[in-house]
Amino acid sequence: MLALDQTFFVGKVVDRVVRSGADVRLSTAALTYTEMLLQAARDYPGLPDPRTLTVPEIVFFYNGLRDELRRHTRPNTGAPPRAPRRKHG
Repeated sequence: MLALDQTFFVGKVVDRVVRSGADVRLSTAALTYTEMLLQAARDYPGLPDPRTLTVPEIVFFYNGLRDELRRHTRPNTGAPPRAPRRKHG
């Protein structure tokens, strides 16, 4: 088991996370892959034990969410939200 001050994500950061509707590169591998892992674990309840996932597996699951994250984190354009349509009948 890792001590609290240790990280198992080390090395050069090559992947990006989604922030404000766009891909951004974070400053460290620990920040990048921790954020990816937390998002994947939140959205995939059947995910294997996170302690056993490799970086390529974390990236695979995160990439499955990437388009949805872009849509839902885009900055607001300032237009008022549309009211839902009523069903007639």
